[in-house]
Amino acid sequence: MIQFFGKFHPLLVHLPIGVFIFGVFLKGYVAFKKQEIDEHIFKLIIAATMISSFLSVVTGLILFSGGDYEKDTVLFHRNMGIVFTAVSILIYIFNQKRWSIVIWLFGLVVLLFTGHLGGNLTHGEDYLTLELSKPQRKPIANVQEAKVFDDLVRPILEEKCWSCHSSKKQKGKLRLDEKEFILKGGKNGKCIDPLNSLLLERLNLPDGEEEHMPPKGKPQLSNQEKQILDWWIKNGADFNKKAKEISQTPADKKALLSFQSGENSTVSESIIPEKKVSEPSKTALEILQKAGLVVNRISPETNYITITVFENKLQEKEISALKELKKNILILIARGHKDKNLIAEIGNFSNLRKLNLAESGITDDDLNKFSSLAELRVINLGGTAVTEKGLLNLKTLGKLKTIFVYNSKFNKKQFKQLKAQFPKTRIDTGGYQISQSDSSKFVM
Repeated sequence: MIQFFGKFHPLLVHLPIGVFIFGVFLKGYVAFKKQEIDEHIFKLIIAATMISSFLSVVTGLILFSGGDYEKDTVLFHRNMGIVFTAVSILIYIFNQKRWSIVIWLFGLVVLLFTGHLGGNLTHGEDYLTLELSKPQRKPIANVQEAKVFDDLVRPILEEKCWSCHSSKKQKGKLRLDEKEFILKGGKNGKCIDPLNSLLLERLNLPDGEEEHMPPKGKPQLSNQEKQILDWWIKNGADFNKKAKEISQTPADKKALLSFQSGENSTVSESIIPEKKVSEPSKTALEILQKAGLVVNRISPETNYITITVFENKLQEKEISALKELKKNILILIARGHKDKNLIAEIGNFSNLRKLNLAESGITDDDLNKFSSLAELRVINLGGTAVTEKGLLNLKTLGKLKTIFVYNSKFNKKQFKQLKAQFPKTRIDTGGYQISQSDSSKFVM
């Protein structure tokens, strides 16, 4: 029951701040304008400050007894609050002295520092500091190769949960900043039980619910972030596996792709054709989605789509569905795909702008069928069996801007000769340096 009164601390703590700062301005006015103000007004201001400050300290101590805060930080905050209360008593006694302005200013410094510590405890340790640039999440070039906890889950927890559940603060005695604490859970039990996850339950409560997490006023998780946590927890919350090692539904795959960065993660408006195409067949879309492919519209205003094909072998009905959508496909991601039936069909996707076949089963002979891809801007052939001979099949594609050939069978000694065949195309070899004997260098 006593913990109930501790909840009044955030309300009471603002009273001494407002009242005291008003008193500082009033004291400054008297000092600089050399005008007298009835001492009873100051007595009232200081008395209100003392009482509200005392109540703030008491309710703060009650709140701290619940064990939701890091001990060292909250003790410093508590001690500064007590010092401020003592300063307000001194001001009450000595306010009529000419030098009392010094105590007022000292009290203001103590108050600001106490408020800084309180803001850190409530909103995170950097709440009242100047943030010049927001930390960015680690880019993920291939999300299927990413470690699920280190590269996906941990950054979500750090950005959305650590302000309340870390070494600095432990609401509900729960920490989410280290593996051992995540597995331990909080005062209400384990939080990542695959069958009954308290963490997922709190995240999915309606925003207006008191137990909804994160609390109102703090950054909320996106639908994709919730999906990732749901997928990770319900599949055993493994701390070491890569994404590709955990089973995925189409919804999981779609959420994972939202974390992927690089040339496949965003769509430049400049590559969207002005030419209109008809609405993509709903039947064809349903067939592909049911087979586990991820299909998204480029934007709500266009009928062009992006398709991601995973390593599963496509049946005849999926190939037929792709044929039906050939004019709608603007971006195709088939990284690691070995199905020759799909590769043979790509040459018919006449509006294709970006194509990722890295680590796929494509060969030089297959590239011979890509001469009809007149709108292609980017093609990724890294990690494939493609050689410089096969690449020459692409030289007629006048709009081709970039070819990725890192770790393919491309012979770096032929770079100079090959580059001469592609004067307007960047050939990205991926990190090694062409020798001086080739009379030119190419460094990624």
